[in-house]
Amino acid sequence: MAKAQSKEEYAQQWKNEVSGILYGPVGDAFQHPKLTKRMRESITKLCGEIDEVAEILEKEGTFICD
Repeated sequence: MAKAQSKEEYAQQWKNEVSGILYGPVGDAFQHPKLTKRMRESITKLCGEIDEVAEILEKEGTFICD
């Protein structure tokens, strides 16, 4: 993964990684309604946490380009 230049790029890179992991190997789980609901809730929570981390990193000056 390339170094992110902004909080938006950082968040998108991590969400892409999460999607690749979750929707690939465990994609079969989406055939089961109960598992689908739980997975979507977990993914939504994780994406929210990624956004929070990106916000924190931005406030700390992580994405200041030289």
